[in-house]
Amino acid sequence: AHEQAAAALLEKLLPDAWISVSSAIAPVVGEYERSSTTALNAAVAPRTVGYLRRLEQRLRDLGLRKHMLLIQNNGGAASVEQVASKPVTLLLSGPAAGVGALTSYSRAIGSDDLISMEIGGTSCDAMLMAGGQVAVTDEFQVAGYHLALPSIDIHTIGAGGGTIAGVDGAGLMYAGPAGAGAVPGPAAYGIGGTEPTVTDAQLVLGRLRPGPYAGGSVTLHRDRAREAMERVLATPLGIDVESAAAGIIRLVEQNLLHAVQRISIERGHDPRRFVLVACGGAGPMHGASVGRLLGCAKVYIPRLSGAFCAIGMLHSNVRHDLVRVTFAPLDDADPYQLDRRFAEMEADAREML
Repeated sequence: AHEQAAAALLEKLLPDAWISVSSAIAPVVGEYERSSTTALNAAVAPRTVGYLRRLEQRLRDLGLRKHMLLIQNNGGAASVEQVASKPVTLLLSGPAAGVGALTSYSRAIGSDDLISMEIGGTSCDAMLMAGGQVAVTDEFQVAGYHLALPSIDIHTIGAGGGTIAGVDGAGLMYAGPAGAGAVPGPAAYGIGGTEPTVTDAQLVLGRLRPGPYAGGSVTLHRDRAREAMERVLATPLGIDVESAAAGIIRLVEQNLLHAVQRISIERGHDPRRFVLVACGGAGPMHGASVGRLLGCAKVYIPRLSGAFCAIGMLHSNVRHDLVRVTFAPLDDADPYQLDRRFAEMEADAREML
């Protein structure tokens, strides 16, 4: 009540200010988690909400008759105005859209037990669907900051096509977590990158062909990849270039294995009964190897694997998560009071839908 009174006063005194109220954003027990979530919301709101409103208006001017929907951390869709007061619910919106994709692919595969391994240029997002349901957690972290929000349970590691390899002070090869990004990119791009990456290794091993890609916007140069591999890895380690390239792939695939084990074996799921969905721009390159290491019976590679999350957005349901906290010793809790609180939440949810 005190916080809401303070917010009402601030709205009068500072009518143009963005005000984030923790009792509306993260009404949970835990002072630090609640404060951290609200602070992050305050950080992203001024830029995010204005941009989204302008985008929706522009789409309407171009003839869009429906509301633009956005994917939230919980994997469900919501309108711009529904997330305007708490845009922090969009922080994981990209990978969370994978829920919709897995739901769609489960029908094609004929199984409700799937593990997705989505690998792009910089990271791998791993997600598990058991019995048609993807687990939801009530808190997560972004860059070390805690967020007390319902979210799809995703495990992310730094492993992708642009993951950089090198030799450490002990004379051992490493791969990641740093990445080359799109610019300067892998050495093979020829636009400034000088460190060997996973993409360079795939090119040296003949798993990617040299030449133009994406309509000529990127060209892969095998000679540049070999030069970086030899200078940074092969010569210091006293091995040939092909062995260095194979070493990068083995290291990265070991990291990918650990990422998938984190959401499967460590949660009590036997990966042998799951189908591994290898997706993202780089996922199919590693699907068979990681699937074999896990013992999965099958690996499924979507035809449009690079558009995994975009396709997921088109198959996502509208979803809202409402949270309330009631204080009472369990032995003394009034079931009628709990029913009333739940009825309030149910009414709020129906109104939102």
